[in-house]
Amino acid sequence: MKKQCRLKLLILSVYHIVYEFLDDIAARHFFLISAGIAFNALLCVFPLLLVALFIVGKLINPSTFLPSLNIFLSTFLPAGHSGSNIATLVVQEIESLFMISNNAGWIGIPALLWTASALLSSFRSGMQTVFGIGLDQSFIHVKIQDLIRTILFIMLVIASTFLHPFSYALEGFLFPYIPDSLLFSGIFVKLTAFISPPLLFLFIYITLPPIKQSKAIIRNSTLIAWFLWELARLIFSWYINYTTSLGIFYGTYAALVIPAIWLYYTAVITLLSAEIAKRTAV
Repeated sequence: MKKQCRLKLLILSVYHIVYEFLDDIAARHFFLISAGIAFNALLCVFPLLLVALFIVGKLINPSTFLPSLNIFLSTFLPAGHSGSNIATLVVQEIESLFMISNNAGWIGIPALLWTASALLSSFRSGMQTVFGIGLDQSFIHVKIQDLIRTILFIMLVIASTFLHPFSYALEGFLFPYIPDSLLFSGIFVKLTAFISPPLLFLFIYITLPPIKQSKAIIRNSTLIAWFLWELARLIFSWYINYTTSLGIFYGTYAALVIPAIWLYYTAVITLLSAEIAKRTAV
């Protein structure tokens, strides 16, 4: 009898904690803010990648960079044919836009940076919802900070993208010493794809909160977001690859709907992970 009472009290306690948590984040419009972040991400992905491609194009031949960009995008999209097809489509559009607008050169970079900075601005607004608003700053000061963060973010994207060909080269160099097994085949490429998402989450939690957070909150936010994101990616990949619901409802527009839904999930996970880490911080 006592065990049943304890179990009942435990269930009620968990229920009240979850209910209060969901009620609190709903009152602060977490899901609406996440939708805004996802919308800005859809608008800003092309400017971000165009700037990255322009910078890389000044260093190496862009055609050698595009396959790595394809792999990089596939890492952050749902696994399977749908994610790969979307990544290929995005890279093709980026390549065509880059070839058309390459003559604009440095003239177009400020405009692209300004547009791309809207993505980090929306993430910053989301972090304000979680951690509170910092010191009052002018619009110009805040926008300059967003532009600097955008440049750093682009550099991180470029560095993460270059990790893939570096992994291939490293594996080729160490091939004679790697055991001849499917378990070790492509191990460095898999490791690179594995660590890329937490690096970007870490960047978000370090640079975007309006108030500097403790190392524990940053670490816990990154780990929670990484775990939830990989779990959501696994479930969402299974859903879009083994069900036909999206194709039936959206038809050819599924190529746009899938990344939109996935970006929304990513935004929700990013904010929820920060909120959970903040609440559980000692």
